[in-house]
Amino acid sequence: MFKLCDKTGWTYSFDKTDVGSLMNLGWSSDGTICVGAGGSGNLVFGYLVDRSLCYENWEINLNEDNKIVVSDMLNEQ
Repeated sequence: MFKLCDKTGWTYSFDKTDVGSLMNLGWSSDGTICVGAGGSGNLVFGYLVDRSLCYENWEINLNEDNKIVVSDMLNEQ
């Protein structure tokens, strides 16, 4: 089982894997890809999409194509 939660415990993703127990988990340097090493010797990969951050009038989104979209919400640009 592979379950991805935020710091409050809210579940964002849940998958049952067939790779045995996950023995280790690693993240890419930009935080968009994770890999889990299974007890059977297989790997599982996960990709984060639709991640967003808001600051003042700015909204930054990571979309499905792994592109960052920056929007000025005050001027709607």
